[in-house]
Amino acid sequence: MQNYNDKNTGKLQKKRKEKAKLETIQYQVSKDTKEEKSLHVEENIWEKIIHSVSDWIFLTDLDGRIIKTNEAGEKFTGFSCEEITGQLCCKLLHNSTKHVPDCPMQEMKRTGQKASSEILLPDGKWIQVTVDPVKNNDNKIESSIHIVRYITERKQTEEKLRSNEAQLSNAAKIAQIGYLEYDVADHLFIFNDQFYSIFRTTAEQVGGYTMTPERYAEMFIHPDDRLVVENEMKNIREISDTNFNRQLEHRILYADGGIGTISVRYFVIKNIQGRTLKIYGAIQDITERRQIKQELKKEQNLLRLLIDNIPDRIYIKDKEHRFILGNNAMIYYHGFQSEDEFIGKTDFDIYQEKYTKIFYSEEEDVIKNGKSIINERLSYKNKKGTEEWVLITKLPLRDMNGDIVGLVGITRDITEKKKTEYALRESEKKYRLLFESMMDGFALHEIVFDENNNPVDYLFIDINPAFEKLTGLKRDEIINKKASEVLPDIENDPGNWINKYVQVALTGQKCRFEEYSETLDRWYSVIAYCTNKNRFATIFEDITERKKAEDSLRKSEARYELAQRIGGIGTWEWNIETNEIYWSDEIESIFGFKEGQFDESLEAVKSRIHPEDY
Repeated sequence: MQNYNDKNTGKLQKKRKEKAKLETIQYQVSKDTKEEKSLHVEENIWEKIIHSVSDWIFLTDLDGRIIKTNEAGEKFTGFSCEEITGQLCCKLLHNSTKHVPDCPMQEMKRTGQKASSEILLPDGKWIQVTVDPVKNNDNKIESSIHIVRYITERKQTEEKLRSNEAQLSNAAKIAQIGYLEYDVADHLFIFNDQFYSIFRTTAEQVGGYTMTPERYAEMFIHPDDRLVVENEMKNIREISDTNFNRQLEHRILYADGGIGTISVRYFVIKNIQGRTLKIYGAIQDITERRQIKQELKKEQNLLRLLIDNIPDRIYIKDKEHRFILGNNAMIYYHGFQSEDEFIGKTDFDIYQEKYTKIFYSEEEDVIKNGKSIINERLSYKNKKGTEEWVLITKLPLRDMNGDIVGLVGITRDITEKKKTEYALRESEKKYRLLFESMMDGFALHEIVFDENNNPVDYLFIDINPAFEKLTGLKRDEIINKKASEVLPDIENDPGNWINKYVQVALTGQKCRFEEYSETLDRWYSVIAYCTNKNRFATIFEDITERKKAEDSLRKSEARYELAQRIGGIGTWEWNIETNEIYWSDEIESIFGFKEGQFDESLEAVKSRIHPEDY
């Protein structure tokens, strides 16, 4: 019975083992089936992913022949996936049956590592080709995976970025803008080349692009401004505002020993706890700009000083006809003590109503239509009731965009000028009367120059009646004509008239002479003087009769002297009041003087008189 039970127990255990083994086999088969299905699903997922990406992905053998490709290859090549498979990648990518020098596949095969290359296609587009090796269990390369991506937009962006950076660099150089960076943790400044250029040095000359704040202050910051900059940096480090930026201007020391001024715009970078990590700064040399600004300010002050000392009444009005500026002449004329009292007033506050309506209408045309009023003459009664004459100019005032924002006005008092003009007219009447009544001839002339600016002639501008009478030249026939036209052959006249007058007009030297005119066959006493540039006037006196009398007198005296020599008669004359003595030539002979020995003095005569007869 025991044996029977043992046999049954053994059979039962064996069946149980076989059943467990069967269950294990079934479980493993089921597990393998599930894993296989899972792998198929995963493979399908990866297939879909690979085919859905825009990059061209393909598998090649070691010769570069395509084994498998995704659908993106169709867009890259224009061929179907079936047509792509089996072709050489170099043929599709480079249109060549051989690998190009920069082929990333050759680089991958040489190094055994991933390789990448950027290639410019014939159509101007850029691609990036990345090749990954596929290795077997022996770690040997048996194929490669290629990923081709269009990077044209990226290359264009990079090119634009380089262009922008170049433009920014050039702009920074032109604007003299440098860069600094302060690293709080390292306690160091970092500078760029333009920074050093501003300070007239180089990174090489100062030992590099980094520097401690202490050395920076000692080398480049003006001693009187170092504390200001130090406090500013301290405040920037402690500021809590993450958007903080601030501009500071301070003096600097150039490397060549000069002193300048820079403007620094500071920015800060903080961590999430608000702690300052870095401080950035844009530096611009404003030395020249500040000098220009100071010069402009100086010029503005000088201009204001000039305007305030001009007797003309100058003012500016806005579009509502209110005064917004007035010079001293304008302010004080209307009884105000300062410009502040004057600003904001209108013509209705300072002029009589009958004038303000006229002014307002004119100014509306200036402000609305841009019309200018130039030297408008106006007469009106002032506050004292006396008549004033003024010239009024009103011009549109425009802003930087050319829009009219008001007007500029200038009022010039010409009352005294009007009085002077009246007096001048009266004086001219008297002058004309005198001019025309003169016994002497008068003429006004202007020098004529040739094409080489050499003086060669002169014009008749005006003559008086006496000139006509003395010369025989008629006014209507000679005014605005050249002397060479009026007096032919005057250039060859021995009197050298043109040259004499040119010297007077060009040098301003007054000239008086007596000259015979062959052309007019008359003798004249002439006074010539310069009236203004290139002009001269002449006053003529006909001395022909006097010259004839003088000639007759000389001839008579010559005959008298001849008679004295023949008769051995000498004469002398002694002016007792002036003690002047005149001796005839015959006296020398009578007293026994040799030629040149007699000095024509009374003592000489006494020396020849016998002492008993003296």
